[in-house]
Amino acid sequence: MAKILVVDDEDSLAEMIGMLVEDLGYEPLYAYNGREALKCLAQQHQLPDLIISDVMLPQMNGLELVRTLKKHPI
Repeated sequence: MAKILVVDDEDSLAEMIGMLVEDLGYEPLYAYNGREALKCLAQQHQLPDLIISDVMLPQMNGLELVRTLKKHPI
């Protein structure tokens, strides 16, 4: 099953997006900031097909997450 990583610090919004993702036939993965997203990606045997991320996040924001991923393409 294809996976989508949802990165958002608002639980209710992340859950709502996750439900939409499931309705579309994907398995949602969740992270609540950029650092958690990187840890989640490192633990996956198969990378998600898509990452949906908020920009304003604690610890590491969405833009920093994108920059980090571009430097270390997995």
